[in-house]
Amino acid sequence: MSTNQSESLQRLSTFLINSIYKRFRNSDFNDVLLQVSFTLTACLRYLTTTGNTAFGSWWLIRCWVDDYLGYKNEFFKFQIFLNELKKQKK
Repeated sequence: MSTNQSESLQRLSTFLINSIYKRFRNSDFNDVLLQVSFTLTACLRYLTTTGNTAFGSWWLIRCWVDDYLGYKNEFFKFQIFLNELKKQKK
């Protein structure tokens, strides 16, 4: 992956995460991830029932989105944890 692609992916993911977080500020992000997963599963179910031939590709995208959002969620929580530790040391 080139540097431009990596930077573009980082900007896009940051935008998506921030947009989701702003819309659901009072919700636990794990609940948001669960809803995203349900929505993607419903889309895949629809593709299956309509006989779409690209089901495998969409399944791959769904798995990647689930894993990536889960990773970002864990990373975000880890950053919060580190910030709290720094505050306690001061």
